[in-house]
Formats: sequence, structure tokens, C-alpha cells
Amino acid sequence: EICACLVGSEMCIRDRYKDIKSQGLRVSKDDLCLWANYICNIFMFVRISKYDRSLVNKQKSLDKYYCIDNGLRGAVLMPQSDENGKKLENTVFMQLNRMKLPSDKIYYYQDDSKCNFLLHRSDRVVRLIQVTWDMAYENTHERQEFTGILEASLAIGCNNQLIVTKEEEATIVHEGKQINVMPA
Repeated sequence: EICACLVGSEMCIRDRYKDIKSQGLRVSKDDLCLWANYICNIFMFVRISKYDRSLVNKQKSLDKYYCIDNGLRGAVLMPQSDENGKKLENTVFMQLNRMKLPSDKIYYYQDDSKCNFLLHRSDRVVRLIQVTWDMAYENTHERQEFTGILEASLAIGCNNQLIVTKEEEATIVHEGKQINVMPA
């Protein structure tokens, strides 16, 4: 249960505790916190925090977890409706995690919209990355992925923006900001 709820979304221990308790299983919130830490300590999952300039707010926010292997992820999770998009997001995270410098940090952004990944180097965000299976919708500018990366760019001041898709490639200019779209 703990593994299934971790992958690629924010996790609240209290909510998982309620889910597990409602199934008639006995576990404490402290045990769930320990298991989440154990899973990360053995490098089965990697945890990222929400980006916030305030350390207090960052520590209060929910973490996101990514599995080190999509095969393992598939064995743990039941099939989901947007399975391909979640697998691609997990794959992009693992590649980003492999390529980052030792001092780099990876965060996610969330306010009104979400941006999957922010690459933080030294004292600033150097890249914003959004992941989507495809961009084949009529109005790209209204899409959640597009609005999330633009909102993060405005809030943080980073103009190095990338949307990773299954196979599309383009350059989108919106309100003077350039967003590169590239295939995984």
C-alpha cells in the first residue's frame, strides 16, 4: 500500500494512514513515516520537495516520490488511466536525477498550477521541466502542462523552459517566452 501511493504524486502520511485503517489494517502514522524513509534510504524511491523560497513552507509541504525503475513501478501499482504519462514522468525524473550535478537539487512547483521539475543549481533555478505524453490538443495555451510551466517561470524568474513529450518537437513562443518541446 505504501509503495502504491508514493509514485509521482504528493503524499500525505495522514491520508495514507486513513486509507490503510479503513481497510481494517493496523498501522501507526509513525510507522508509515518510517516505511517511506526506509524505501528512500534503500534507493527504491527518490523523494523531492516542493519548491519554496521559505524553508518553513518547504518543510511543511508534501513530498513527491519517484520509483527507480518503471518495471518495479508497474509491478507495485494497479494500472491507471494515464499510465503512459506517469511512466514518462518517472523516466524523465530518473534521467534528470542521473544527469544532475552533486550540488544540484530537484524540486517540483505548485501554486495554482503545477510544474513537474525545477532544477536548482547554486542559488537559482536553472531549468523548468514539464512532462506530458502528448501536446495534440486544440488549444495548447490552455493546457495544464503549459500553464504550469508558465506560472513557475513567472513566479521564479527562470526562462529556460522545457516540455518533454513522447515524440513531439517544437518551439512555442507565448507572451515573449520561448518554451522548447522535445521528444523523450
